[in-house]
Amino acid sequence: MSKKPRISKQKAISEIVKGLRRGLTRDILLANIVERCQVSDRTFDRYHEEAKEIHNKEQQEVQRLAHEQLIEAKKEELKSDIISIQKRKEYLTKVVTAETDLIQVGKATVEVLTHDDGRREIITNDIRIRALQELNRMDGAYTPTQFEDVTERKPLHEIFTFIDNNNDKDK
Repeated sequence: MSKKPRISKQKAISEIVKGLRRGLTRDILLANIVERCQVSDRTFDRYHEEAKEIHNKEQQEVQRLAHEQLIEAKKEELKSDIISIQKRKEYLTKVVTAETDLIQVGKATVEVLTHDDGRREIITNDIRIRALQELNRMDGAYTPTQFEDVTERKPLHEIFTFIDNNNDKDK
């Protein structure tokens, strides 16, 4: 009768961790290792506890990575829902410059812009003007005027005198 070989602690723990990854129970793991190697139940239980700790840390790391990937996927999904500045400018430019079809709606005739995807949109001169204003705003054409900080205070009667004098010069 041949004697079963001894298994090193690290090798046993590694085997147990592999079994835990596959979802094997303690009893199945014990039977597999005892069948192949010379290990007591008590020794196996110590190895099994260490292997469970290693396996739990691995699972926590896997869950953390999966959570991070889910968050990144959600961020990318949100980014794709937000129209870039360039796309907004293209849309507004199309509203301002696009050729429209005239369609009779009741007694009124309206201009309709047909988009590439088949959507139709009524375009009025007011809409074109607002789109042009928004383009100007986006390009910085409406930058606020910078005024110097006025810290000098004057009595009210001096201000009125100054205004009166300037009005007299204009006449």
